[in-house]
Amino acid sequence: MTEPTPTPPNWQDFYAARAAAPTPAPPRPPVFTRNRIIAMVIVVPVMIVVGRMVADWALSPPEPDPAAQQQRQPAVTVPDIGIAAPVSPTPTAPARKVTVVTPDKLGGRSKNTEAGLTKMSSDDAIRLNGIPKVTATVGQFYGSNGRKDLLLVLAAAAPGIAASNLDVLITNATTGAEVVKPPTTVDAGPLGGTAKCAEAKVQGNLVSICGWLDEGSIGLIGFYYVGLDKASAEFPARRAEVEKVS
Repeated sequence: MTEPTPTPPNWQDFYAARAAAPTPAPPRPPVFTRNRIIAMVIVVPVMIVVGRMVADWALSPPEPDPAAQQQRQPAVTVPDIGIAAPVSPTPTAPARKVTVVTPDKLGGRSKNTEAGLTKMSSDDAIRLNGIPKVTATVGQFYGSNGRKDLLLVLAAAAPGIAASNLDVLITNATTGAEVVKPPTTVDAGPLGGTAKCAEAKVQGNLVSICGWLDEGSIGLIGFYYVGLDKASAEFPARRAEVEKVS
């Protein structure tokens, strides 16, 4: 038979002291700066749209092989002498080489080095690597919340991007914000393609999102504390600093 464990003589004092001990306070939730809260409204939905874009490309039919198509072209018969003449391919202009970069300054604004914003923009740029045939991705904040000149750049260089993805990109980038003006077609600038801008409010502050799409790239620039008219006027110049064509 097992002997009972001796109970210390002061057991009543011991448990009384435990009952009287204060309950530890729960850990405090993380505190985000106002700068980061506003930025997250734009950056987090972009993570969603990247997955949507990749899914769209995965479901799209494969691009035709130009070499295979050329081989299947029927011979053209010359009626008077009956000799089959090969079809000469139509001369085409050399394809543009498109890439995207993050310059040291964007519209005079220096790169923002705040840890939270840097990580968010970097994470989204990494997700863009899921785009088929992608050759370059960038994600970067410029300017500062204090000066109210904050910019977000997110872009990828890749051919064959479906036109519908620009609307998806702009719409989802404003998810969670109060949309003041829906996506509107604006001047794409000398680089061409299609460009659209939307205006929203985050905690009472204006945020305008301008995006572009052409045969070699897709991207957006978020203009914080700026209305659509001013953002769309500045957009072509800022895009030209990010998208490089040769």
